[in-house]
Amino acid sequence: MSKDNLRNNRENANRKYGLSPSNFNSFSNNKEYNSTPSNRFYTASEEVTLRFYQVPKALFKNPKYKELSLGPKLMYSILRDRLELSIKNNWKDEKGYIYLIFSGEELIQLLTIDEKTAIKYKKELVKYALIIDKRVGQGNSNRIYVLKPDAYSGVSGHRFRNYPDSCSGNIRTPCQLIKFYSNKLLFSMNLFLFSIITNPLYSFQP
Repeated sequence: MSKDNLRNNRENANRKYGLSPSNFNSFSNNKEYNSTPSNRFYTASEEVTLRFYQVPKALFKNPKYKELSLGPKLMYSILRDRLELSIKNNWKDEKGYIYLIFSGEELIQLLTIDEKTAIKYKKELVKYALIIDKRVGQGNSNRIYVLKPDAYSGVSGHRFRNYPDSCSGNIRTPCQLIKFYSNKLLFSMNLFLFSIITNPLYSFQP
């Protein structure tokens, strides 16, 4: 039997049973779907209970951290996650700053990297002022202080800053400043219009 006859017979059989190449792919996908254990799928309830290492968006959006590689960013997320344990254990210094007790060996195991790479990642985090690695004495593990990254607004290439209110000493955000000075401008305009209306020089004669 020739190749053309084989191909024609296959196509006729596919048409007879309603099969097509896409049906074969779908069948394969359905087989994988049905054979996959249920605990491998995400569900609405499990999505809430699963734990993740979280990486702040600022580490990707702020140009300051553009040259920071993914390895140190992942290490930062692991260190940041450990803050919860430190708070639970009340690990804080005399100023109330939370610190971590995190051995280099544990970081090496979690990230599956060697000691040289772990040291390199920590130095990068120190360089970018994302952690402080403080020595506390010979024979004791260093205290690691996780610092908050600089936020980045993404608007006009500038970060939002807080501006002091010269009258009250309070801190005002840019939105509050706009509202504050808008109200002052509106008040000044109303005062100006009132002075015109009440001033005899500007009174209108019938």
